[in-house]
Amino acid sequence: KTRARAGFLRPPTDRVAAAARARDRLCAQVKGRRVLLVDDVISAGTAVREAAGILQAAGAELVGVCVAVDRQEVTGGAAPPEPGAERVSAVEGVRRDLGVPVVPILTLTDLLTYLEGEGGASAEHATAVRAYREMYGAV
Repeated sequence: KTRARAGFLRPPTDRVAAAARARDRLCAQVKGRRVLLVDDVISAGTAVREAAGILQAAGAELVGVCVAVDRQEVTGGAAPPEPGAERVSAVEGVRRDLGVPVVPILTLTDLLTYLEGEGGASAEHATAVRAYREMYGAV
């Protein structure tokens, strides 16, 4: 079978209809419920804020956010912060904006501590992580 015959390539109208059905199912499942939002990684916090808006529009009460990895980046996009600007982490920004706890399982600092303790090739990675954190980090 080709991808088209297998149903992988659907016309845009089918994809829009499928997305609308998924949205409607989500709304029905979360309306009036307390929800913990779980995400894999937080950089600027954009995805978390968007998901929180969708949940709120669906009638859910967001009670917290849990992220697997907090990259400890400053909010404000891909560019490094201006010199002297407040270095607010994405986690703190989301916490302020949404008014809920934001709890990471692992932070960039945790990863750096591990890499520094391993030595060898990990030391090279630690150097790269430190440079990244200097440029984009909130800590």
